[in-house]
Amino acid sequence: MDVLVSTHVCLERTQKRQLRLLAADRGLSMAALVREAVSLYLLVADGPSYERRCAIARAAAGALPAASRADAVAGPFSSWYGPDAGEPAAGDDGAWRSGPAGEGDD
Repeated sequence: MDVLVSTHVCLERTQKRQLRLLAADRGLSMAALVREAVSLYLLVADGPSYERRCAIARAAAGALPAASRADAVAGPFSSWYGPDAGEPAAGDDGAWRSGPAGEGDD
């Protein structure tokens, strides 16, 4: 950590109250919490501008191949199902769908 230097900051009463409560909840001093907040702010402020982030998002949109309807229905668990996406695979007795024996059996 760099050498700490003193500075004076004026806060609104509600800001000070919220900082004090948050610092107490985290077991930190208010000064440590303010230093952490300033560090996080500087990371965001020094990052790409809003316009640049929008441009990156627009460039990424549509970059992935389109999923088929079957992929959308089956999702990441498609290997659990047969070729008709929704039909249980061979040997699946459906036991995993119910709770422990006796629960929910009518």
